[in-house]
Amino acid sequence: MNLDLRMMADTRHYLPEGGSAATHYLQGVGALQDGDAEGAMEAFGATTTDAPDFGMGWCGLGQAQWLAYSRTGEDSLHVQAMENLGRAVTVADGGWRPLFELGEIQRKSGNAHEALASLFPADQLSPNNPRVVGILARVLRKDGRQVEAEEILKSAIAIHPDYFENQRSLATFYYWTDEEEASFLQYDRTLTLAPDDAFSLNTQGAIFANRGDYSRARELFERAYSQLPNCLTCSNLGLMLFHEGKFKESASFYELSLEWCGEDDYLTWANWAKALYWAEGGRPDSVSKFEKAIAIVREEWRQSPEDPILIGHLIEFNAMTGDKETTMNLIEAADSMAGIDGKLYYRIGDAYELFGDRVSALRYLAEAVRHGFPVEEILTTGELQDLVADPRFVRMIAAAAGQEEAQADSLQ
Repeated sequence: MNLDLRMMADTRHYLPEGGSAATHYLQGVGALQDGDAEGAMEAFGATTTDAPDFGMGWCGLGQAQWLAYSRTGEDSLHVQAMENLGRAVTVADGGWRPLFELGEIQRKSGNAHEALASLFPADQLSPNNPRVVGILARVLRKDGRQVEAEEILKSAIAIHPDYFENQRSLATFYYWTDEEEASFLQYDRTLTLAPDDAFSLNTQGAIFANRGDYSRARELFERAYSQLPNCLTCSNLGLMLFHEGKFKESASFYELSLEWCGEDDYLTWANWAKALYWAEGGRPDSVSKFEKAIAIVREEWRQSPEDPILIGHLIEFNAMTGDKETTMNLIEAADSMAGIDGKLYYRIGDAYELFGDRVSALRYLAEAVRHGFPVEEILTTGELQDLVADPRFVRMIAAAAGQEEAQADSLQ
């Protein structure tokens, strides 16, 4: 929960009258900052009892209930959060904060128009506030109002050009609207103002990674990791080291990232396993990590048997452990699914190549390309390097792209 304590400096507005109410309120703020939803609900509940006309008490209670809802999925908590944030708006004496928090929850609930109805008044009450401006632009962008979003961000920057958060919001806007060069230059401006901002370092690193400059990307990810070690920054470091062929180092970062990503994050287990698979002498150790990932994915797949992502991962992971029988059974199940996408065709083709069936591998990879899977990813897949050197692969790509009349399933 990102509770901005800087906005609470004016105690005349942000602390209730009366010692017990103020004490309970500050306890709630501390609990919310620590992610203690139960403690925050208790403290803010006491605040609203002691000071029912103090809007920020209701605001904090609504935030705490939303945090609890996001963890438990209990619909009653969602209803209570919305009710209490709405109450905070009516008794907050014109403050921007309850409107902003209400708009944030409406945004996260998928109600863009309701969110805008809260965020625009918040912006009027606190003009150019980077938190309000950033979220307002984000909602506008997702609502298809890109021009308006860009104008709001640029206007805020024109008034406060040295405020890095507004600069960063504009850079992020360009990133999500696929304006890569504009995003890159804007993150340069952000990092000039805030050289250690982990978010900007990480996102600019992602731009370098998209360009295939893994060494430069790694440098930025290293700086981000040094400022904010977490699941994302640690995993990104592991990924860049993997792309650079430094598999043992990559494996060490993926192992470390479990501390933040959690033991139930199957992608982290799988990435650790893949790094070991390619590290010299590491293939035997990779099996237990793949098996851990498989166990987690299989349980999720039981709940969503038509999910192409999950069955694709099961095919990939089992193939990399050498379990051919299970892999073939999974491929048979995948073939019977409706709406197979390019990624799943790619997983199947990759598995066939691992088991030495080049013709089947080419056939499924051709389907992957026909369904929009990027050829570049096939070219950079380690276990497919022999396949991409096969002359039939070139003909397959041409056929899949519709440049030849030949069909890939006739390759022999």
